[in-house]
Amino acid sequence: MGLCEAMAHGCPVVATEYNAGVFDLIEPGTNGVVVPREDVNALADALRRLMSDPSLRRKLGAAATKIESRYGIGRVMALWAELMPARA
Repeated sequence: MGLCEAMAHGCPVVATEYNAGVFDLIEPGTNGVVVPREDVNALADALRRLMSDPSLRRKLGAAATKIESRYGIGRVMALWAELMPARA
């Protein structure tokens, strides 16, 4: 949830490959950065690169906001309503 919230607010994100689901949220190099699990050097490099490159931060952050169309509350609630329609 935290990853989606940060992306929806335009924050450039760095995540580890903690599971395959991370790739449902992040398209590496387009809306965020994904590094191998438990690779401290790759994580440090990714953070360093983002901190030193304002244009990359803006690019990734702007693209990250598109997560709202897939996982925003309006979309998720509509999916729940389809799954469990109200009873009359």
